[in-house]
Order: sequence, then C-alpha cells, then structure tokens
Amino acid sequence: MLKLCSNIEALDVPLVTGDTLENVGVVAKVFKDLCPRIQELSVELIHFDHHGLNILPIMEEIEPHTLQRWSMGWYSDSWKSRTLEVIQRHSETMREIRFPRTYSFKSSTIQGILTTCRALEHLGIGGDLAVRLKLWLDDIEPNTTWVSTRLRYLKLTVDWNDKQDKLNPPKPKQEPTVCMSLGLINDKMNAILASRMRLGIPSEQAKPDGHEELAGVMAREANERRRTRLILFYKQLGNLTNLEVLDLRGTSGFPEEEPSNELRPYTEYALPRLLSLADDDEATTAPREQGRTKQERRGKKVGYLSELGGLAKLRELRGSFRIDRHIVKTYMGQREVEFMHQRWPELRLIELLPPDYETREGFVVPSHIRWFMEQRPFTKMAIPLPPAAR
Repeated sequence: MLKLCSNIEALDVPLVTGDTLENVGVVAKVFKDLCPRIQELSVELIHFDHHGLNILPIMEEIEPHTLQRWSMGWYSDSWKSRTLEVIQRHSETMREIRFPRTYSFKSSTIQGILTTCRALEHLGIGGDLAVRLKLWLDDIEPNTTWVSTRLRYLKLTVDWNDKQDKLNPPKPKQEPTVCMSLGLINDKMNAILASRMRLGIPSEQAKPDGHEELAGVMAREANERRRTRLILFYKQLGNLTNLEVLDLRGTSGFPEEEPSNELRPYTEYALPRLLSLADDDEATTAPREQGRTKQERRGKKVGYLSELGGLAKLRELRGSFRIDRHIVKTYMGQREVEFMHQRWPELRLIELLPPDYETREGFVVPSHIRWFMEQRPFTKMAIPLPPAAR
C-alpha cells in the first residue's frame, strides 16, 4: 500500500504486531523509505497497552524538521519515554500537537515544547486525570522564554504550587517526650488556630517552637516563589498575541498521595488574580514582606489581567475562571469586565458562569456580569450543557 501511495502526506499509524521495539523499528524504516512527503502522523485508535510508543520510532526515522502535525487518541508520556526529544527533532516545522485524551504528560515536556517549537500554532493537552498531565509552574526557568508565539490554540492544565520536596520543612532534632495536661494541649491548639484565623487571642498562650517558626518562614518564602512564578507565567501568556482560544485549567496535589484530587474538576479552581486589575502599575512588581505586597498592606489591589491586554484576537477563554470561585468573585468587578470588553473585541465565549446559571436555585448573576452580558449579547458567558445533561 505504501509503495502505491508514495506521495502520502498524512497517515494514521496502525498498531504494530508484537511488543518488541525491533519490530516497531523495522516498520519505522519502511515509513522513512516509502513516505518521503509525510507531514502528519496520528493514532486515532486507543491502544492502552502501547501508550502511543509505536509512533515515536517513526518520528525519529523520518527526516528531521518535516513533521507538521501530531495527534494521539490516547497517550502516556512516561518517565522513560522520549517524547520531548522526538518533538524537538521536528521543532522548526511542528505546527499542531493534539492530545485530547492523555493519561500522563510530563511538565518538563510541556515546558520544552513551548520553549523550542517556533512554528507551533495548536497545542492541546487534555485528559481525565489532571494531576498527571499538568504544567508545574515550578518547572518554568526564569531566564527562558516561550518561543511558540504563533500559537492560536492553547489548552493546558497548570499547578502553581511548590513541588513536594519544597512543601515540608526539615524536621527538628527529636526532643524528649513531654507529657502535657489536656488543658495545656487545648490552650496550645486554641492559640495556633487563633493565629491562623486572626481572632486576636494573645500569642503568649503558646510560644511557637523553632520548628513552627521555621515552618512560618518557609511558608512566606513559598508564597513569594508562587507569586514570582505566576507573574512570569502570566507574562509568557501575554506574549502569545496570536491566541484565539485559551483553555487554562487549574489543579493541585500529588496523585500518589491525594487520589481525591484526581476527581476535583477544574471548575473548583481559579487562576490566582488573572482576571483582576491592579490598582496601579507597581502592584505587580512590589516587594513582599510577611507574605503581602506593600500595595496589599495599603489596601491596594494586586492583579494581572493587564498582562493579557494584548490578546486582541482572543475568541474563547475557557477554564478555571468561574465567578462562583471566591478569588474571582472577590477580585473581579466592573473595571475588569470593562477592560475585557475593550481589549478583547473578538471574544465570543468566556467561562465565567456555570452552565446552569439560569436555572440553578439561589444563583445570582453579579451586576457587573449582567452589564457585560448587555454590552456583548453575542458573547456566551458559560459553556452550554450537553444535550444529554439538559
């Protein structure tokens, strides 16, 4: 068949019989010899036992910088796979990467794609287990720049928290066991809870030990790291001025320790302050002290919506932006919707409201969202429910 179709440009790769890489390698050489014009490879069938690895040897065999489109019905970017190396072999020509049903995808692979694939126009990585296919913002190097500025479609799941090794401070040396009365234990717990909830109970009731003080310092440092990463991430997004569809979903946690996180939908997260405007230009770069910026301590709002002001071609904004999330409800108001109305003239869908907002009992559309809807009757504020769910 391949000999008769030597001009073939797109091919859905079949499942290769046999589990050995030797068999796959033989087939890959056949593709190289008989399909010199191949530009698109896909695996539409879902082969759970092969994880898409059959296609990698083919991408390695064909001439470098010839492949333009790669799509997989199901894929697993495991620790031993060569996904990034294979993609970078075609980084100058790769225009589309579509993985709608991904089991796992390494954060370093996502970062590598965005920093090397200059021709990329479509990057979509989705799947049911969000914690297995997310971009850790912890992986973003401060001195690297995304070069995929031709992107028109971007779908990513992101986690802005620290990785596990930074979450837990080192344990102090083992102290002798001290027996405390139940009353003293209750006093210590009340003091700790009061400090967290800022109820004003004097701190003398329970002086924090060295480990608690260290944990507090590390928590403030972690907040600063998260804030720095978020600003860098939002600036990188703002440079993608050709974006037409942005689907950005939040997640958190470690699947091996917190399996419940696998089941939390993206609508329960909110991208921190991404739909908020700062009260002044300095708010995004202000130094922090004790976990808060100077502007925050003076009552000024911090926000990063202005970073996306250049996305004039944006048609759809999907993902973790729902108005029923506390951080969105608190920090997005009239100024923000007016900004979006002016800066995103092509906007036709923005995922601010739940699909059933019109019929959900007790749900009230905020006044600034109603104003936005009146100004833009052609823009949907929610993703419609599928017919089966209506």
